Amino acid sequence: MAKMKNLFLVLSIVVTLAMCVWATIRIVKYVNFSLNCEAYLKRAADANTVELAKTELKKAIDYAEENGLTTGVVSIFLKNPVNDIGFWYTNINSAYDELVNLSPDATSLEKTNVR
Repeated sequence: MAKMKNLFLVLSIVVTLAMCVWATIRIVKYVNFSLNCEAYLKRAADANTVELAKTELKKAIDYAEENGLTTGVVSIFLKNPVNDIGFWYTNINSAYDELVNLSPDATSLEKTNVR
């Protein structure tokens, strides 16, 4: 009976450590994404000029590409369209392309509507 208690204690410690490692990795990844992608998307959305928006959006796109955030879903069990990374990546990439292809002689109204 003592061996079963010791086995249960060791198994509990291993599972607890595994969960702590997993939680730490998830927190670090969340903070990394927040600082290196989400913040730049917010800055691009708040930018007052097309050039500034392009610069900030490019940083977010580069981060997404470097970290494999271009396809797939983020959910484990439910494949909900809200969790589709491919749509998100295509959407921000399209926004960047529109900014890049904006005519230099576009009016202020056109620039504001594109941003």
